[in-house]
Formats: sequence, structure tokens, C-alpha cells
Amino acid sequence: MSPSPLDADQREALAALLYPQASPDLAAVRGRYAPRELPDGAFVTRFAPSPTGFIHIGSTMAALLCWKLAQQSGGVFILRIEDTDRRREVDDGVNLIIGALAKVGLANTEGPQLDGSQVGEHGPYQQSERLPLYHAHGRELVRRGHAYPCFMSAEELADIREQQRADNAPIGVWGQWARCRDLSVDDVKARLDAGEKFVLRLRSDASPGDKIDFRDRVRGKLTLTANLTDAVMLKSDGYPTYHFAHPIDDTLMGITLIIRGDEWLSTTPIHLQIFRFLDLERPPIAHIAPVAKQDGASRRKLSKRLDDEASMDYYHQAGYPPTAVLEYLLNLLDSAFEDWRAANPSASLHDFTLSVDNLSRASSLFDLVKLASVSREVVARLSTDELYAAVHAWATAHDPAFAALLDAEPEFGKAAMNIGRDAEPPRKDIACWSDVPTRFGFFFRSRFDGTLPAAYEALPDLGTDELLHVLEAFAGELAPGDGESSRDWFGRVKAHALDRGYAKSAKKVKKNPDAYPGAIGDFMAVLRVALTGSRQSPDLHGVMDILGAEEVARRLAACRAHVAGG
Repeated sequence: MSPSPLDADQREALAALLYPQASPDLAAVRGRYAPRELPDGAFVTRFAPSPTGFIHIGSTMAALLCWKLAQQSGGVFILRIEDTDRRREVDDGVNLIIGALAKVGLANTEGPQLDGSQVGEHGPYQQSERLPLYHAHGRELVRRGHAYPCFMSAEELADIREQQRADNAPIGVWGQWARCRDLSVDDVKARLDAGEKFVLRLRSDASPGDKIDFRDRVRGKLTLTANLTDAVMLKSDGYPTYHFAHPIDDTLMGITLIIRGDEWLSTTPIHLQIFRFLDLERPPIAHIAPVAKQDGASRRKLSKRLDDEASMDYYHQAGYPPTAVLEYLLNLLDSAFEDWRAANPSASLHDFTLSVDNLSRASSLFDLVKLASVSREVVARLSTDELYAAVHAWATAHDPAFAALLDAEPEFGKAAMNIGRDAEPPRKDIACWSDVPTRFGFFFRSRFDGTLPAAYEALPDLGTDELLHVLEAFAGELAPGDGESSRDWFGRVKAHALDRGYAKSAKKVKKNPDAYPGAIGDFMAVLRVALTGSRQSPDLHGVMDILGAEEVARRLAACRAHVAGG
């Protein structure tokens, strides 16, 4: 592509005309950002979201990767807010981002804080507050002949696209379609004096068919099509595009590894041109694959429009422990994490060393079943007090009625949640805090009574007389004795059921249904439904111990009355 037709003095005059307030001393502007003094091998990473109000699970995975590399290497994790698209911003968007990261324990080393302050010496950390910096670099691009003002209207640009489609030409402002590329300084001044708005466009030096080599930190050596178009660097409102802002910020903030989604791979040639045109030392770039979802026989990118689980709010509302979410995302990022966790079951995830070399080129398949499995293991490692505190905090925000029950009987609530957790093997059936009211709400009298009489529909079909016998037996001779172990108590129950002709297994009943009133499991199910309202529950001996003899008797009597009443 042709170089600028302006000589050095004309380019200098044009640069001053376009950005008169911008500093012409780029060395002084960059000199404000001192080199970092860090340990060898330390990573300086950045998470750079836009304040649009939606925190995607994939964004959280990218933030985790950036945070983990910095944390394990003694480096710096920067939160940078890319707020240059004013149309997409939401109220309090910055605090929503900071709060979302805080909820999962990803505190930034540098960047904006919830109190409105900014920590770090390489800020400001919101791009809207860095406009003089971008304008100085825009002025320098013009001075060097690598950028020019473009006054084309939206209608003109639409006409160009239509012509290009008709000619089967690459879409964009380039070549013969770059109508403002060679304007003189006088032409520009006249248009500015007339009040016309302009954008600053990069003057690409590539020609159709050019290729460039690029080494990606994840994908290795790639050959990309060179950028042909004169992309917009600074918009008519003076705000930079992502393409222009991030090479400047990443260099001056001392980023040592740019981590971003692979959707930006196609525009990497634009960024490489900017680094080169401005003599910016480019950090390595790692393009990571998006989080995917199995949709029928194919995979697709997890979508905030189609998938509830795309939003981090989904996990907060369900009550997944933040550590569980992070551990699951580490599984997706680094295949070595799962084996490490198996070998170090009680270690903190902070102790795991993540390797960039293990990052996958392929999209990670997000699996809620696997997340629940990881989460159950995380919950199982919590102490009773930690479990109670986490559930109480979640319930206070999302289930106030259950929080009130916990407030009224905290020790009872702790005992209920802890049932079976000290057994061998320990019970692991809590994946998220919303499981607790569902699985253990029956312990609280008001919650249990609120499920009746519908819960009694789960009673096994043994006939009225047999149901009454079983209930009376559990209220009398089969009640646990003082100090009787769960094993001994169940032995007595099993012997009683066998004496009444119950089969040892459901398989025997299915094979010869007329020979048995039911299986031992049916015999136990009567007590289970009477006390918990469900055919599935924790260990019944433990349930009765927590409920206490008086409440057990009350529930058995209520069930007997229901059965007897038909």
C-alpha cells in the first residue's frame, strides 16, 4: 500500500492540527511508566473486561488464569477496565466486576477498588481516564505517517461495503476505498473548520495476499493473513478502539503475557502493526479457547443469551462454593490439576502450579455434573463451622426463611448439616448451598410439617395394616436404645423385618412378588418417609439422634394418624 504523500513537516503540522492538546513528547509520556522490579520469571498479567454488567464463566476462567500465573510466580495481577464503548456500559458496572472477582477470591494486585480508589503506579486503570495517553500515541502515528483522519460518513461506508460485496473484494476501508487516505493538510483543516467529525485510521502498509508469521504462546507458530484495512484507532468522540488501546496499555503497564480469547486471533495482525508502527515492545500473546457446551451431537460456545450457566450469577444464586468453581475451572485450564488434587486432597489450590504449556488449543467442555462432583469434594473438606457459615451467608441473601431457621437454632442446624460427614467414607451430597434447605430442611419442624400430607405419598405400598405395624414397631420395640450403635440398631430392625417375611433384596421381591410383603428397603422406607418426608435421606440412626426422641415420636404418631385415616 502507498505511503503517506505528506512530507515530515506536513505530517508534523497535521498531527498538531488533529490533536493540539496531546503531548508531542512521546518519550516523556512513556517515561511516567517505570520498568517493574520483579523476581525472575514473575508474570504480570491483566484481566481487562468491559463494564457491561455481565460476568461470563469464560471471563472468570480467563481471570483465574491471569490471577494464578501472577500468584504462583510472585508477579502482578492487574484489573484494567476497558470502558471505551460508552453505549454498552451499565450503571455501577466497574463495581459489579470488582465484586464478581471478589466473590470468587480473585483479588487484583493493581487496579480499581470497591471504595473508588486505585492501587498501583501504572494507572489510571480505566481506559476512559487514559485518553491523553492515547491521543499522544495517535498524534505520533500521524507524525510518522502511519495514520490519517477519515471524514467518511456512515452512508459512504455502507456504499463501500455494498460495492465490495458486489466485486467480491475484502470488506473494509483500504486501497481505492480509503477515500481520505491522501488528504492534504489544507483539506483537513478546511473540513475541521466546517465542523466535520473525523476518526483516526491506521495507514496499513500491507498489500492483498500478504502473510505474516506469528508465534502464539498456546498455539505455536501460525501464519496469518496480514491486515489490509485501515482500521479505526481513535473514534470521533476521542475514545480509542480496543485495537489501539490495548497494545499501548499492555506495553506501558509492563504486561509479560497477554491472555485473551481466541476470538481476537483474527485481528492480531492489526495489533502487530500497531506495536511495530509505535516501536512498542510486544509481550507474548496467548489466545485461549472459549468455554463450550454440548448441544446435541455438536459443541457450541457457551452463550449468555441461551445458557443460564454462562453467567456467574447462576453459581452465586445456586450457592456453589467459590473454591469449587475455581477448582473446576482449573481442571478445564490445566489437565494436570485433577491428578494433583487426587494426590493432594487437603492442599490449597494456591499450592498448585499451573503451566501455560498445558493450556488446551481446543474449547473446554463445560459440564455441570462434573462441577457438582468437584464441589462435593470441596464441601467435604470444610469444617462444620465453615460449612454452617457459608450456608448461613448464602441463605441470608437467597433464602431468608431458611436463614431465620438457622438463626433460631444454630447448633441444631450445624448438627443437621454435619450428619454423616464424620463417617467413613464421609457423606458427600452437598454440591451447593441451595442443596442444604432441600436435603436438610426436614430437620426443622416447620419445614417438615409444611410438606405434609403430600410427603406421605412416598410411603411404600404395603397396605394399611402393615404400615401401621411398621410405624408402631419403630415407635416401640425398634426405637434406638440409649447408647445403641447404628450397626446394632439396624441389625435389630433387619432381624425383625426378616421375621415378618420381608425379603433381603428388591430383586427377590421382583422375582416372586407374592412371596413377600416387600423388601427390607421398603420396611426402612416407612420410617424414612415418616421422619424425613422422602425415600432418600441421611443415615436414619443419625437423623433420629438429632431430632430427639420426642420429635421422632411426634412424627411417627402423625404418620400413623394419616395412614389410619386412610
